Amino acid sequence: MVQGARNLGSLYQSGNRLPHSKEASAGQLKTFMNYSLFEDLESAGHQLAGAVETNGASPAVVLAIANSGVPVAVPIANKLHAPLETIVIRRLFVRDAGALPVCAVNVAGNLVTESESVWRSDIEKQFVSDAIESLSLRVAQMRASVPPNDFSGKHALLVDNGIHTGSTIEIAIGALRRLQPSRITVAIPVGNALIRGRVESLADSVICLKWADNFGHTGLWYRRFNRPSDDEVLNLLSDAQ
Repeated sequence: MVQGARNLGSLYQSGNRLPHSKEASAGQLKTFMNYSLFEDLESAGHQLAGAVETNGASPAVVLAIANSGVPVAVPIANKLHAPLETIVIRRLFVRDAGALPVCAVNVAGNLVTESESVWRSDIEKQFVSDAIESLSLRVAQMRASVPPNDFSGKHALLVDNGIHTGSTIEIAIGALRRLQPSRITVAIPVGNALIRGRVESLADSVICLKWADNFGHTGLWYRRFNRPSDDEVLNLLSDAQ
């Protein structure tokens, strides 16, 4: 990470000495590289909510990518008085180097999968069947008795804690498009500037508080990065209903 190394060097030259240990801890690196923008996921959501607006032309639904996108999305849903929903992604396997993983995606209770024609053997089909069953059980535990949401004609605000490579948001947008929302807005606290153009080409609009040239990874931008459990996601969704 050349740019990161250059930042560390300039900090050292300005009098901020790095730890003497051979391998600095993640927390020390965060301090010296000045990555942290947000206290935690919820506080990032409150900041992001201040930048999120809808045009009111169609009903809005806030859709959080589970699990870490959910605490970010809660303040946005509260501000807009909009339903809070989730996307849960199950990556199955990669058939070709460099391709996106084949996935099963649950969008607000709606299962979106690849066509069965893509599977080459009975073993693959059984593997996929088992993976989808596992995903469905997980989603049922998160959603409890909440019925699937209809996105046709609605404005979907797709929220995550950040965008690093863009693969997750690309999968989520692709699955969501199949449910025919009127518009998809991606809302994130922080994103990798290197993939900004790609994200903006996939969504109808993008709201990002900071596009970072030297991204590192998403957790570096939070002072406390606590990924909620499935049970905690269930509680957050239940409170938002």
